Amino acid sequence: MVSHDNNIIIRTEKLCKSFSMKNHSEHILKNIDLEIYERDFTVVMGASGSGKSTLLYMLSGMDNPSLGRVFFRDEEISSKSNNALSDFRRNHCGFVFQQINLIHNLTVLDNVVLSGLLRNKNNAEVMQKAKQLLSMVHIEEKNWDKSPAEISGGEAQRVAVVRAEINEPDILFADEPTGALNSESGCRVLDLLSNIHQQGRSVLMVTHDFNAALRGNRILYLKDGVICGECNLGQYTVDHDKERNIQLDGFLKEMGW
Repeated sequence: MVSHDNNIIIRTEKLCKSFSMKNHSEHILKNIDLEIYERDFTVVMGASGSGKSTLLYMLSGMDNPSLGRVFFRDEEISSKSNNALSDFRRNHCGFVFQQINLIHNLTVLDNVVLSGLLRNKNNAEVMQKAKQLLSMVHIEEKNWDKSPAEISGGEAQRVAVVRAEINEPDILFADEPTGALNSESGCRVLDLLSNIHQQGRSVLMVTHDFNAALRGNRILYLKDGVICGECNLGQYTVDHDKERNIQLDGFLKEMGW
């Protein structure tokens, strides 16, 4: 198991999220008390509509809870203004989504550089780091000046991971990062996330994919807005053993997945 030494990066107190419907309120998250640990690869699973993405938005400061509080290293973020939350996300978080969300009127390289310049105003340093990272994830130099629409979906998602990683965030949030990719491209993106985690970064990923979930060391299961179980798989390795698959499969069956 990954050692987190009880260092908590994010925690919640009685976290709730509801939406007003025509004649009633829809309760998406219900009184969640949760701790996310430093250097863990935490995976949130659950059926469609269980509140997985909503939970990610709450933990990352992308949305505000209806009730309850969210803390990042003991500083409450749920009470911050929108401007303060923007600063928080820029300084501490990286994001990768199923919808890749690269800017199509910018080149591949400029998408990464623009993100880097939000933290580091030294254009030469950011440019050099962006090129190094793109090379590391096997985006060929001939593609750097292309629009994201001119490269494959798998390549574009790897660019999105680089964009999220260039500022070396304290935690990287991934919402169904392989959901729109074929199995080969998805595996490459998961390899990148595993790599980032093994370098000491905290990762929190929402997924409904079994093979993606195997990359985590801690699996949380969300059902009807409540975390109803967790499974600790230990450190992922390239040659992960059959027992890891059996353990996760058994846990998910127990949860009714």
